Amino acid sequence: ALNHPNIVEILGVLREPEISLVMEFVHHGSLQSYLKIYKESLQEAQLLKYALDIAKGMEYLGRKNIVHRDLAARNILVVDENHVKISDFGLAQVVGTNDYYILKTERELPIKWYAPESLRGGKFSVRSDVWSYGVTMCEMFDYGEEPNLVNIDKGIEGQHQQVLLTALEKGAR
Repeated sequence: ALNHPNIVEILGVLREPEISLVMEFVHHGSLQSYLKIYKESLQEAQLLKYALDIAKGMEYLGRKNIVHRDLAARNILVVDENHVKISDFGLAQVVGTNDYYILKTERELPIKWYAPESLRGGKFSVRSDVWSYGVTMCEMFDYGEEPNLVNIDKGIEGQHQQVLLTALEKGAR
């Protein structure tokens, strides 16, 4: 079980009609929405506190050998104006002795937050979560706007992952 002040508490599991997690209720919803709604009144100190809360939660997950794989403002919940919690563990994996997890799915993934090694070889680790944390910080300090690379050719439909990887390798941020 996960027990940390910056990780949403999982209260139980429903098995029917489909498997579902029952989590604690967090009043203010996602950080992404909160940032957009309160953009004009948020102080830099609050954003820095959120950044610290997220870092503490991610550090805890790293000690537990859990790779989140979907860290983004949409998956951070705002408890109050001074506290946030990491949620949505649908893509999370416990890493074994290799210290990384190799992707084994073809479903659509949030590639804008993925590290180059995750895009290239499907490898996820605590280090790739650190990359996602950095992208989440960009998203947070841009008040919930999703990351967009500047000057990147959109490429051919269905090749977004390769286009993103090529742009990152050329230094686009």
